Amino acid sequence: MRLPKIASSFVAGLMLVIAAPAHQPCSKSQHGKLTGRLIDLRCDVGVHKAVVTIKGGKVKRKVKSNRDGTFEACLTVGTYQLDIEKYGFKHTVVIDVKVTSDSAANINVRMEEGYASDDPNAYEESLKPCPPPNKSINRTRS
Repeated sequence: MRLPKIASSFVAGLMLVIAAPAHQPCSKSQHGKLTGRLIDLRCDVGVHKAVVTIKGGKVKRKVKSNRDGTFEACLTVGTYQLDIEKYGFKHTVVIDVKVTSDSAANINVRMEEGYASDDPNAYEESLKPCPPPNKSINRTRS
């Protein structure tokens, strides 16, 4: 079935409108921005595609970290908990993250490699070498 040209243009336009707010600054008065960076503790590089679940009050939202480990979300003013998960890393929880309308809340988390296993040898055997230095990947500075 072929959609009329007007209908297909509307659907494409609707997809752009829905996708646009994710990249806009928080413009509402009762909203603030939460930004963060997830860093591999051992290799000192960003953790890519980690799932950050943001919970607080009636809000439950999931975002993924990008290539350099950063993430951001526009949220109503309040206090939140972050649950951070990525295969190959220990589950991390950050509590009491305060989001205000006057400044961005910035969270940097150093993630430790590991798995959900009781066998201490399972982790050591599975360690892979750190990736070679790459100009496109931002390393953190101490």
